[in-house]
Amino acid sequence: NMKAAGMVPLTLNAADMKALVSYVSSLGGTSSATAAAPASGAAAPAPAKGKAAATAAPAMNALESKGEASFKAHRCADCHGGNGVAGTAAAPALAGKNLTPAVVTTMLQHPTARMHQGGMPPISVGGEELKALVAYVSYISASKGNSQ
Repeated sequence: NMKAAGMVPLTLNAADMKALVSYVSSLGGTSSATAAAPASGAAAPAPAKGKAAATAAPAMNALESKGEASFKAHRCADCHGGNGVAGTAAAPALAGKNLTPAVVTTMLQHPTARMHQGGMPPISVGGEELKALVAYVSYISASKGNSQ
């Protein structure tokens, strides 16, 4: 997936690779590759001393899962980033914002002038789809930027 997205292979010595892995790990994100050993067969670096181990986000419930599908269908990730991580200057990341369902509902139903200026399209969802989208955005906004 990384190659398909344009990532080029890195050719780093062991010390530089360890420093890079340490830096990326300090950012707090996780991936499915985190538990895998590096390609060289060396053991993965131990977590830095004094840092608490990252806790996994709770699994999504059925409503949040439906909301994730709506988030993808409405192409929200195009601006707010996949799973609400790494948005743009005009459309900030949603992860780590701790947005309540009431706040998300209000923002979707009544976008602010700043949201309009940033290119936020009108959201014409209601009923169960709105509840699901709100549940998913609330779920990802409670995360610290970890991939789900």
